[in-house]
Amino acid sequence: MLKILGLLCVVGSASAVGFGFAAGVRRQAEQLRALQTALGQMKSETAYRMTPLPELLSQVGADTDGAVGALFSRCALELRRRTSTVQFAMQTALGHTPGLSLPQSARRALLALSGVLGKFDVDGQCRAIDLARSRVDEALEDVELASRARCRSYRTLGVCTGLAIAVILL
Repeated sequence: MLKILGLLCVVGSASAVGFGFAAGVRRQAEQLRALQTALGQMKSETAYRMTPLPELLSQVGADTDGAVGALFSRCALELRRRTSTVQFAMQTALGHTPGLSLPQSARRALLALSGVLGKFDVDGQCRAIDLARSRVDEALEDVELASRARCRSYRTLGVCTGLAIAVILL
């Protein structure tokens, strides 16, 4: 009886690891969707209200949930805390925001956007935001295409690994 209980624990824990990896893939897609929304808000604020950059980033951070909101809030904090460039503040925020799991293409798009913000006129900034948003859209498409197969593979691999270990222990 104790041996069966131990085997169930092994199978359950290996399955949980697989399901955890699958949840990470889904979290990445959710964060990209939140980033799309945040960039849309940035464009509206820039085009219609011409909100100052630290205030804009802070507002987007407050209006966006999760790690993406924390990213923009952290970037605004870095801009207020030091006299640094927007790009340096974004780079620091990308490196120090817990729970952020954006793909490299989205990170590069944010860094490129941060290099433009505050340097050009409103139209130039809006075009840069549109470009960043299109790159995030592409990253989201890539993640969503791969996510179904990857999630299924991670879950299956977790369960099969647990069963294999259980068979070895028998």
